[in-house]
Amino acid sequence: MSERENVALPKFGSWDVNNPGAAGQYSVIFDRARNEKKRASAARHDSPRGLVHFQFNSGRSNAVAFAGLSSQNPGVITIANAVFGSMPPISVDVLTKAFQVDGNVIKYLQRQFWSDNN
Repeated sequence: MSERENVALPKFGSWDVNNPGAAGQYSVIFDRARNEKKRASAARHDSPRGLVHFQFNSGRSNAVAFAGLSSQNPGVITIANAVFGSMPPISVDVLTKAFQVDGNVIKYLQRQFWSDNN
């Protein structure tokens, strides 16, 4: 790792949501700037740089991830547009848990954005 990179060690229980990067039992969902979505089990180097992503532990036990983060040319993404205006939309249940708000709040925020938002 270079001097500009940082390391994260997210830990969470079964059915928890966390951000960013993933490995093992996680389902990783990438919200690409062109409204694409990829669902897969993560492997080393699978996390694209500069893109909004989160992970969801679908296992029955606690999980740990090791992520290396870099600030080298990440680009610019409007987070609200990428999260609430993605097409197809990110699950209301996942966003409700991630932001710890009522599902109606998430639905309201998703209605404020349009599909061609990036």
